[in-house]
Amino acid sequence: MGQDSSTVLMQDPEEIKKGPNDVRRFMKRPAKTKSGEKAVIEYIIDEEKIKEEERYDGYYAVATNLDDPVKDILEVTNNRYKIEDCFRIMKTNFSGRPAFHWTETRIKAHFLIC
Repeated sequence: MGQDSSTVLMQDPEEIKKGPNDVRRFMKRPAKTKSGEKAVIEYIIDEEKIKEEERYDGYYAVATNLDDPVKDILEVTNNRYKIEDCFRIMKTNFSGRPAFHWTETRIKAHFLIC
């Protein structure tokens, strides 16, 4: 059947993908062994990685695949909060649900009426 929950809990933190905001990216797992013995695994804080990332404290990076001038991209980025606020309002205050339509024209008409 499915994967046992104990298997998921026992998953090695090194094998879990680390995101840009995951604190595990600052951890190292050096394994030490003596000849013929089982490896001793320990987790330590990666001070070098922390110092490297401290260089970027206070900076905000914008990644894009647009070829527009930097000024235009930054203007759009600065107004992004307005776009996200509109989506938030639509999701919470917009009474368009439930929608029991399948064709594109009926879906558009439904939300136009709402």
